Amino acid sequence: MTRRSFIRGIGLVSAQGTTAGQIWDALLAGPVLENNRGCALVSDGTTRVSQLAIHAAREAIAQAQWPRSALAESRTALIIGTSKGPIERWIDEIFHHREPAPLIGVGEVSFDVARALGCSHGPRLTVAAACASGLQALIRADQLVKAGACDRALVIGAESSLHPLFVAAFKRLGVLARPEIGCRPFDESREGFLISEAAAAVCIEAETSDDEEGIYIHRTALAGDPYHLTGMDETGEGIRYLLRAVESADADLIHAHGTATLTSDPVELAAIAATAGPDHPVIYSHKAALGHTQGASGMISVVLNVLAHQHGAVPPNSNTTQPISHERVQIASKPIQRQITHSAVLAAGFGGTLAAVSLKSGGI
Repeated sequence: MTRRSFIRGIGLVSAQGTTAGQIWDALLAGPVLENNRGCALVSDGTTRVSQLAIHAAREAIAQAQWPRSALAESRTALIIGTSKGPIERWIDEIFHHREPAPLIGVGEVSFDVARALGCSHGPRLTVAAACASGLQALIRADQLVKAGACDRALVIGAESSLHPLFVAAFKRLGVLARPEIGCRPFDESREGFLISEAAAAVCIEAETSDDEEGIYIHRTALAGDPYHLTGMDETGEGIRYLLRAVESADADLIHAHGTATLTSDPVELAAIAATAGPDHPVIYSHKAALGHTQGASGMISVVLNVLAHQHGAVPPNSNTTQPISHERVQIASKPIQRQITHSAVLAAGFGGTLAAVSLKSGGI
């Protein structure tokens, strides 16, 4: 029988705080992103993206109660998802005409994390798939566990690319909202997103018995959408395929990609509605409250879904006041109390990278 991957620990740092619990409490209050001060950490000399990744990882490891010796084992994998890695440092060195440090690509983040946490002998991979990077990293880790290539994995999605170069690029693409409007996922008056920075981490382990309790990865799926560099196929077939593959028809919660762009939100919502079951799943996007953290966003969604399972609640879509109408889904502007035993996460990246993961609780 294929081994299931159980989630043993979670960690999160974002614009709304520096721990998963702190951020969860903030999200239930319905904040709208105004700035990134809540993501502030004391600099330790590493790049910003690595610092965020290490911070989130330490919280997840502490919750999982993994000793440092477990991280050093050859059966423990380290999988990182990041869209741009330490690119701000590379840009800074170029603009200030300094001798650039040796360039090892986005894999530099996994090197920094491994060195800081003692991940010395196990498999180490870095996934760069635009805004699906983090979720694709989790899928790869789950594949390794199920294949028996490792017994546990530390998976991190991390992003810090707030450089004016990228702000200008997203603005030219027409996907940024005015700050005074903010990100409004699935809203009739949406304009786009605000970029942000964050890191999310999970510790997963192979199950040890058939009746094991906890939250586990139920299904995963990958897909591609060749329709347009920055937009989805208008039929939504890629998203529909993902949702069918992760068996989302029975899900209580679907954590959408939901970036509030003019073209993609209606396509994603229509695909969700078309594949939804009779119990009207709750649709949530964290991007109004946390901003769009690009490569980290899918892993943030996973961490928040774990918390939804644990607390029996879903935060409000805090900046969505005129939701696009669809009878088969719920887009709530207030917190919802609901038992969550099955949830799904969607991630979509520019260039057509798509991913989905579903979670289940207990022995279901």
